[in-house]
Amino acid sequence: MSQALRFSCAALIVVLSCTAVAKAETIGYWRFENSANLGEDSGPNGLDLTQSGAADYYVLPETGRGSAIDDPVPQTGADNDAAADLTGGYFHRADDPAFTLSNFTVEAYISIDEGDKYHHIAGQYVTTGDQRSWILGITSKNEVYFGVGDDGTYGAYQSHRGVTLLPEHDYYLAASFDLSASGEGNGGIKLYSKNLTLGDNLTVITTDHARTAVFDASCDFEVGAYREGMLPLDGLLDELRISDTVLSESELLVNVPEPIESILLVSGLMGLAIVARRRKRPA
Repeated sequence: MSQALRFSCAALIVVLSCTAVAKAETIGYWRFENSANLGEDSGPNGLDLTQSGAADYYVLPETGRGSAIDDPVPQTGADNDAAADLTGGYFHRADDPAFTLSNFTVEAYISIDEGDKYHHIAGQYVTTGDQRSWILGITSKNEVYFGVGDDGTYGAYQSHRGVTLLPEHDYYLAASFDLSASGEGNGGIKLYSKNLTLGDNLTVITTDHARTAVFDASCDFEVGAYREGMLPLDGLLDELRISDTVLSESELLVNVPEPIESILLVSGLMGLAIVARRRKRPA
């Protein structure tokens, strides 16, 4: 390979590497894989959670409860051996600058043990003192809801719902909020769901919002409950991830990523090789 070709290939690799680095940042990623530290954060900010009450390390089985949860995780290829089994317990973390949000996406694998009751998955949401920022949960009608507030008060809190869950079924859920897409007809909120037990396809419900900000709450970030353990999640929770942008469908944990960088790299190297061969041909 000529020196010019080597230089061009190196430059192309640098450009592609910069493109990869520019991807969405993970705010927190709680995988519940470490039995000694169940609330360990696998993301870049070290936002380990403190456990309160009954929450157990649950090895994902071959059959039954939790057996349809993805292993490995399609997006990352990481082994997924365990989940958190919540039976009245929850996790929490004091407010942190990393929880200051605008555009964001929250994802989780979940299985509720029983229906017709409230289950809360994650959020920064406390009614006392008007600390309503955002929350992802399940209503007493087994309906997933996602709410976002822009000044902490109930009047400025907006909730969207539309996905109904079956108890004792494994699901992938995600919700994304696009602050820049505020207004009618812009579809600024998306709710994703996939019944893994039934092998369903990923579905998405798009709705509008009228928020002008995401309220920067000072209360704890809670997982598996809200307002210091109220209305806790009864079931399994796994692979909870929050990203600082609106993820595309191909970037969700449940989907295998498109090998864009690999395709560009191969195509670029092939093109450079062809150019080099043409330059070597005699006049």
